Formats: sequence, C-alpha cells, structure tokens
Amino acid sequence: MRSTLKSVKVFVLVGTLCQLVLLAACAQLAPPEFRGALYGEPAPPPSFSLPATNGETFTLREQRGRITLLFFGYTNCPDICPVTLGAIKSAYNLMEPSAREQVQLVFIGVDPARDTLDHIGGYLEGFNAGFIGVAPDEAELSQMLQDYGSYAEAEPHEAGSHDYLVTHTGLTYVIDKNGNLRLGFFTDTSAADMAHDLAILARE
Repeated sequence: MRSTLKSVKVFVLVGTLCQLVLLAACAQLAPPEFRGALYGEPAPPPSFSLPATNGETFTLREQRGRITLLFFGYTNCPDICPVTLGAIKSAYNLMEPSAREQVQLVFIGVDPARDTLDHIGGYLEGFNAGFIGVAPDEAELSQMLQDYGSYAEAEPHEAGSHDYLVTHTGLTYVIDKNGNLRLGFFTDTSAADMAHDLAILARE
C-alpha cells in the first residue's frame, strides 16, 4: 500500500513539473504584448539622410542596432509637439539606463520657413539633450511625408508672416534595432506605455 501511495505521489510530482515546464515554454514563445499601435508586417521604412542638430549627418539605414523614434513636428507647435516630446522625455526617465541608451529620438521639422537646424536644436535641448533633429527643405519634406503616410500643412497666412499654425500628424514612428517599422505611438500614448514597449524592443 505504501509503495502504491509513493508511486502516486511521484506521478503527481512529475506531472506538476511537466506542467510548469510547458507553461514556462509557452511564456517564452508567446509574443510580447505591446501597448502602442502594431504594424501588421514589420518592414524597413524609407531611409533618408540629412544634416542633424548634433553636427553629424543622420542616415536612417545606418541606425541598425538602435531603436529610432521618428516624429514630424515644429517648434512653434502649441500642443501636439510639446505633449509628445514631454511624454518621450518622461519615458526615457522611466527606462533602465541600458535600455535608454539604445533609443534615439529624431525630430523631423515640418515648418521649413521658420525652423532652421539651429532653431530645432535649441528647442529640443529643452526636452532632452540626447534628442536630435533634422530640417528638410520643402521638397525633401514633401517626399518624406509621402513616404511615411504622414501629413503637415501650414494654415493660410500672409507671405512673410511668422504667425501661423501647422496642422500635422501626431504619430511617433518606432523603428526597431533590425531597422523595421514596428510600432506607432499616438499623442495620447502614456510615458509608461512608451517605456514598456521600448524596453521590450531593447531586449530583442
């Protein structure tokens, strides 16, 4: 009788261990749960190469091994831009240093008439010294907006006027370390959710 009970206990123990092993394997195989907007089929976005605010030439295709955040904006923006950049700044602060070092925010100016490279650089300094920006001319900007399915248009204003708003897309494009467009952060994406997703990409 004792032998039978002992066999049953061993059987139950082995069965429990097998279940734990299977659960662990499933957890490893399960895809990560991102909180940002997922792109159905990750693929490399159109590359571009422009002088950047850090004094270097930023070339998107050369960013393999880093997570790149692309945001189209302008320095006179009263709402979307400061809210988004502030959230990304907060997300940086929530991340572990090892993960944060793998992320680069690139601000793409959508207001060529007012935003010079120096102007953009000064603006970004107010959020994070590590943020960099580029200032495409009108032709370059038009092509980039088309490539990314983004939008930016200045409201009607008198020639030479510097008092106008620019309506633009508020999406931050998230490109992983393999150079594939993976996620989109909308304006209402919280800093915590951004940090969560960027930490996942940093571990890949």
